[in-house]
Amino acid sequence: MNAAFDDGQGEDLKLPFHLPTLWVSIRRRLPWLLIWMVFAALAGTAGGFFLGKRTYQAETVLRYTPVGDRLSTAGTALQTEQNQVKIVQNLARVRMLLSIPASLEKIGASVQVQTAPNSNLMLIRATWGDGPQAAAIANTLRDVYLDEWLAKQAVSLRLLYDHASAELRTLESQAAKLDEVIQDLRKRIQEEQEALEKQGIGGNATFRFQRLQAAIQEDQARRANMAELARRESEIQRARQLREQDLISQAEYERAMASYRSQAAVTVDTSQIRAWRSQLDQMAQQMAEQGGTASPTESLLQATLARSMELDLRRIPLAQKVQDIGQALDLLLEVKARNQSMERPSGALSPLAQEGSQDGLFPTRTSLQQVLTRVLTAYGSEGGVFEVVSEAEEPVYPVKSTRKTLALAIFLGLFALGTLVLVGLEVLQPRVRSAAEVAQRTDLPVIAAIPHCRTGLALPWNPVDPAREAARRLAQALKTRLSSSQGVLLLVAPEADETLDLVVALLAEALGQRNERVVVIDARVRPPCPARGLEVLCPVQEGLDKGLGDLLAGADTPLGDLVHPLAFPRVLLLPRGVRVGNPEVLAGPVFQRVLDLVRGQATVTLVVGPPVLPAVDAELLARSCDQVILVARAHGTRARDLQRSARRLADAGRPPSGVILAGVRNAFLDLE
Repeated sequence: MNAAFDDGQGEDLKLPFHLPTLWVSIRRRLPWLLIWMVFAALAGTAGGFFLGKRTYQAETVLRYTPVGDRLSTAGTALQTEQNQVKIVQNLARVRMLLSIPASLEKIGASVQVQTAPNSNLMLIRATWGDGPQAAAIANTLRDVYLDEWLAKQAVSLRLLYDHASAELRTLESQAAKLDEVIQDLRKRIQEEQEALEKQGIGGNATFRFQRLQAAIQEDQARRANMAELARRESEIQRARQLREQDLISQAEYERAMASYRSQAAVTVDTSQIRAWRSQLDQMAQQMAEQGGTASPTESLLQATLARSMELDLRRIPLAQKVQDIGQALDLLLEVKARNQSMERPSGALSPLAQEGSQDGLFPTRTSLQQVLTRVLTAYGSEGGVFEVVSEAEEPVYPVKSTRKTLALAIFLGLFALGTLVLVGLEVLQPRVRSAAEVAQRTDLPVIAAIPHCRTGLALPWNPVDPAREAARRLAQALKTRLSSSQGVLLLVAPEADETLDLVVALLAEALGQRNERVVVIDARVRPPCPARGLEVLCPVQEGLDKGLGDLLAGADTPLGDLVHPLAFPRVLLLPRGVRVGNPEVLAGPVFQRVLDLVRGQATVTLVVGPPVLPAVDAELLARSCDQVILVARAHGTRARDLQRSARRLADAGRPPSGVILAGVRNAFLDLE
């Protein structure tokens, strides 16, 4: 067996493609690749739009104002408060209020709580895949935290309120008892009043005690101004410290100074209380020096009045303290009750409660801020006050988007996949496409490459058809290679293919134009065979139903009656005739006599054989012919089938002389 048709290692080491042919094939697929690229771009755009994620970010800002002992440790206090924002309870409440279908870990990871450097601002930033949801998470977490902060303030204020109320009740109880004693003493010394007044000591002192006590009782409104001034003094001191630390602006410091000055203008001098105490001490000293002239009852009354005035001096600021703390508690409870009725977290210091209600029943953020600041500042409580500087608003543009990246990834992935599939299909293409590829993949010589003929067997053919020109060159090459004793050519294809008829017709015409007497024998007398073959090229369609098959079946019809001229000059056709069942007749004496008769009349005999692979007919015919030529169709015949056909013909003793590749596209004609 010829080594060229061996399925050994030599064949396995060959490339499964011819590189120039592969490049031309890929280049011819560029329109399809462009269409696929457009599809990949559309798919990437759609995938990026529907599958890509856009990340939005919203933040709300709180200002922390430390009061009392927290002034010197404002940064540490704010850091402590910052750590209380993202606790699990707050995150769980946010998830419940907003009905977020996500884990607490995801919600916690999406929230950042930071303090601005060198300031008393705290930022709550939420990052989410939906803009409104990001703003809702930031605002809701802030409100939930403020709810907890208000609850702690309420507990602290309740303790202060209870302690001050108890002390005030004690003082009021003592004052009530002293009032009873005073009334009783006044009745007892009524009859002694005239005598004591004549001495000008006791009665005058008692009268002055009563006037002084009335003045103290009537000064409660001015004491309220005093308390407010004290708060403003504390505020200006705190503002001065914050300004020195560059924690507030100069404008904020000037506003605090202006507020203090306006309050000082309407406030009674704080030396008034000291003057009253001084007068009280002088009268007590005077009574002690003149104690011998006063009656025991009057002395007791004067001492009781002095004690009553001391209680008043203690009760007035204490009552103001109870009133301030009570007002703060009322505001806190009212805000919490309103928020609970609205079924949302606290908005005590948020824009929800910033302006209050239209009817004035609900407190405003400003009023609650002022009350809490006054209470925490005036009464020495540790802590601070939060104020919402800005609300988290729905972001318009995302801070991060994976749409473009995903769209590009999908586009590149699909484009790369399409390119790989296209290249892979061309690399693994089993069908031959060019003459050079046939030679490389099959080791068979290529006799001719006939371009694609648009009209096929339909006449008339184009006079300048490239296929006819290629057939003329083929005829010249065959005539050069054939000797006078080798005039019988068997043309076969691996599988049934109409291209075989076209090649035979083109070759017969070219040989006839070279003044060769050509006889075409259609030996496809057994299936598979086409319904109609070269008979369509006969000008006269009568009598074409008889031919070689009739002779092989035993008919005694003269050969001359069965041969018909084709539409080409000097070309005759022996049709196939009836079908025969036994393939051995193709190697029998009848067929040999027919060849001998034809050889004596023609210079070139073209035998059109049946396909090689489906049956043994081609191998039997090959033994009676001088040369065998395989006919393949570009983009139709597999290289493997050519190798198998060549091997079977070689086993029959007639290895093919070469291959005629028909239907070659123009792009593949000039490849080496």
